[in-house]
Amino acid sequence: MSDLAVASVISVLRHHHGPHRLVTAIHGPTPIVWTQRLGHLLQRVGAADKTGPLQEHVRTHAQAATPLAPGTAFRTKPRDAVWKVYVNTTVEADL
Repeated sequence: MSDLAVASVISVLRHHHGPHRLVTAIHGPTPIVWTQRLGHLLQRVGAADKTGPLQEHVRTHAQAATPLAPGTAFRTKPRDAVWKVYVNTTVEADL
């Protein structure tokens, strides 16, 4: 799935899930890097109000920064300190 498609899906989902439901969904076997990327993308699509519990989860569980786009160069890219994500791709919601 392309970055654009992912951002579009997240933009739609932000209206259907509360922040605590998102945290409940990510507990368990979900890798922390997925939560880091989800939080960053939610913030990018204007759903920062849904990210409070996710931020706390990342703050307490993420030990290292991760690239937003796995498999793409990231060490020299800007880093989102809140989500511990290297922003190594451009993301726009197509809505």
